Amino acid sequence: MSPESMRLPGPEFSDAKPIPKEDVEEAVEYLEEIQPGVLVAYSRGGAIAMLALRKHKGAKPKVIYVAPAWQRGWANVHPPNTSGVILHGDKDNAVPLQHSCELAEETNLPLRVVEDRNHVSILKDKENPNAGKLVPRPMVQECVKTMPDWGQSGRGAPEEIEMQQEFYDRLAHKVTARFLSTR
Repeated sequence: MSPESMRLPGPEFSDAKPIPKEDVEEAVEYLEEIQPGVLVAYSRGGAIAMLALRKHKGAKPKVIYVAPAWQRGWANVHPPNTSGVILHGDKDNAVPLQHSCELAEETNLPLRVVEDRNHVSILKDKENPNAGKLVPRPMVQECVKTMPDWGQSGRGAPEEIEMQQEFYDRLAHKVTARFLSTR
C-alpha cells in the first residue's frame, strides 16, 4: 500500500522544505472553498494544516492528525486550537511517536496509538478517529519525556521503534487492566 493509494480528495502539495507559501495559500483556499467539517492531515500535511488553520481563522474543522510530521523541520509552527484527534502507529519509523505526544500535550487533543501500523499503513485508519488505544494524560507526559526523538530527518533505529512498541504494549496492558477492574 502506498500513501497515494490511500489519498482523500483535496489539494496536492510539493515536498519542499521548508513548506512554500504557495502550499499554505492552496490549503487556505481549500479551507475557504470547501469548508470541511473534518480535515485529515497526514505526515507533512499536519504542518501544512497547522499553518493554514492559523492563517484562516474562520475554519474550524475537526482535524484528524495522522502521524503528523509537524516537528520534522517543515515549518516553525505552533499548533492552533482545534478539535480532533491524533493517530500514530506503534511501528512508525519516519515520525517519532514522541512528536505526536508533544502535539497531544500542547493541544490537549486525544492521542490514539494503533498497533502494528507504520508510517504508511496508519493511513488505513485515517477516517477512524477511534482507532487504536487512547493514551491517558499521564502516559502522554511520560511519552514526551521518555520516548526517542530521532530529530528532524532520518529514520528511527530498530531499537527506537521497539521502544514505541513497548510503549504501546504498556498502554494496552493498562487499558485492559482498567477494563477488568471496572467489571
